[in-house]
Amino acid sequence: MFYLLKDLEKAYLCETITHYYYIRPGSISTAAKPESVGCYAAIFDEIFHHLTTGREQQELRGFLYYFILRYVSYVKIVPAFKDTLKLYKTKSKQFNCWYVSIVLTLTAIVGRFGNPLGLLKWLNDIRWKIKKE
Repeated sequence: MFYLLKDLEKAYLCETITHYYYIRPGSISTAAKPESVGCYAAIFDEIFHHLTTGREQQELRGFLYYFILRYVSYVKIVPAFKDTLKLYKTKSKQFNCWYVSIVLTLTAIVGRFGNPLGLLKWLNDIRWKIKKE
């Protein structure tokens, strides 16, 4: 889906229901087991290796919140998230996206110590404040 959406120039919506999405108990997207949640690290890794030319900063900012949620939730279960975080930080520095780099540094701290004082909510509030500007 990532590759499809990043190359679209136009999209049309229709009122007809064309797809039903069911979340099954124990599905790969809901189970918190290393073999299940490890896919998130692989997905983000793939995304950060294939950013759209000319839109790198926008995409790095766009995936930030979702990455943080997965990282903080699963880094203790899936150590591969640490490598994905390093890649994300490298890409953010490469494309002068310093806001993302700073937030990722804070995320690494939160991932190490948990979510003291609602740091995750605070990071999200900053994200929306900057997104509005």
